[in-house]
Amino acid sequence: MPSIVERREEIDLPGTQGREVNHHGRAIAMTVFSPVRPWYRRAPPPAKVYHRGVPWLRLVFTGGRAIRSPTITNLSFIHFARWIVIRRLPDYGQPHDRLQQPLLMFESNYNGSFDQYIDGFAHILTEGMTLIWGTSHGFPGPTPVAPFKKYIEANQFTANHYYSAYPEATTTMIKAALAVEELLPSLTERAAAVDSETFAADYRRLLTRLQDEPRPAEKEKRSLGQTIGAFLREVGADGSRSGRSYAITLLTPIRPGAEEELTACIEGLETGTRSPLAMLPSVHFGRWVVIDQLKSSWSGAPANMTRLKSQYLLFSACVTAPVGNEMEPAKFLEWFLNEIWEAKVSEEANRPAEDIWGHCLGYPAAADAQAFVDYLARSRINTSLFHVGYPDVTVAEVRHALDTRDKFFAFALKHQGEDSAVLQEVYVRESAQWFH
Repeated sequence: MPSIVERREEIDLPGTQGREVNHHGRAIAMTVFSPVRPWYRRAPPPAKVYHRGVPWLRLVFTGGRAIRSPTITNLSFIHFARWIVIRRLPDYGQPHDRLQQPLLMFESNYNGSFDQYIDGFAHILTEGMTLIWGTSHGFPGPTPVAPFKKYIEANQFTANHYYSAYPEATTTMIKAALAVEELLPSLTERAAAVDSETFAADYRRLLTRLQDEPRPAEKEKRSLGQTIGAFLREVGADGSRSGRSYAITLLTPIRPGAEEELTACIEGLETGTRSPLAMLPSVHFGRWVVIDQLKSSWSGAPANMTRLKSQYLLFSACVTAPVGNEMEPAKFLEWFLNEIWEAKVSEEANRPAEDIWGHCLGYPAAADAQAFVDYLARSRINTSLFHVGYPDVTVAEVRHALDTRDKFFAFALKHQGEDSAVLQEVYVRESAQWFH
């Protein structure tokens, strides 16, 4: 078993430390659009894919929400991910854009390099990827992986602004930190009440357990009736919520002539702790993406690929509600949009929300909070399937857990091999500060 010294810090992840806009620390954004084939059209040979169209996707996503397979839950490199079926674009009076094919949008916030990520998906979720992307034009299958990587790269959009609330933390680190915060209080409560030898044994047992790999999630055992009941409850449901977490997805047409100015505005936003999204305490991850045109120069693209008449601004965020603020996704969106409206650096400063969406078509000339909420609520796109690595903890709770983990591991590193009596005395004194 590796020592605490070897386990305390994560290995540097290839390709994650650059300053590209798709990166923020160890977190990487992926945004992919792929056109969906009609239900009556099979994939052309040599592809061995038989799944067809939006009806099939609805069935898969409904089943995914009902069953909650532990396979994807155990993928330690994914923070938040979502799949969305887009059949029509929000109408703000722009030139009519009729989608020749429905769009399957995939968005992810992950750790590791692109190659590591796609390799993990292709080899661990082979069947799942085929069930989902098997409906899309040009999908080559998840294996061999090289064509699949080319397919994803060809349909991927770069985020113009990307934000992570805890950029140096990987999903593995966060789950370990949450385990520390869950298990440590019981040891701390007992620390002063038992003899030093008992304390030392409990302490080392806990340390060993926390160094082990996270335990795989167990599949919930259900009867056939319970499974069918869960499936039926999800029919027609909005997949934008998982536990206390919500997927926010907004798509607005950009005002003609304002495209370059908006792009420069978004790309000029300050990053990290000075990002406008850092002013929103409920946001784990967020991004703005300018969709100038759907990508069509890839093998297997349909001959009648949609050509957009307008450019669109995509905004997405992964948000967790504070305890007591849980509500239906549409109501939560209203609450969240009010949070966005109120966010600004100072009383004198402009609202970042107005600076950005003020470039979009139909933005109200005399905007107030309600007009802003009403305007953006029209642009909401429902999520079909939402995966969250840790669905019931807020940004503040994640940060506190990471801080507690760091303090505990620093303590363990400093006091390796310590005499049991001294270890107990120092632990009782120092651990009292870890939970404030």
